[in-house]
Amino acid sequence: MEIDKAERFLGISPNTGRDKAIDWINSTDKSLCLKGIAVLADIGDKESVDALRHTTEDPDDLVAIHAKFAMDKLMRK
Repeated sequence: MEIDKAERFLGISPNTGRDKAIDWINSTDKSLCLKGIAVLADIGDKESVDALRHTTEDPDDLVAIHAKFAMDKLMRK
């Protein structure tokens, strides 16, 4: 996760880690879902936003709230 973040920060690959993050948000492991949300919010491209939008309807309230917060943050940029 940190290596992917560094590559995005340095501009090497602006969406590196997105596929992994999408897998994570579909996991039954809540901590992985939350990590996936953070990564997708950091990337912020159309595919990431679409995945986050879907996650705002997650049956787990905590996951859904984090996804909504991430979406709000992206919309303010």
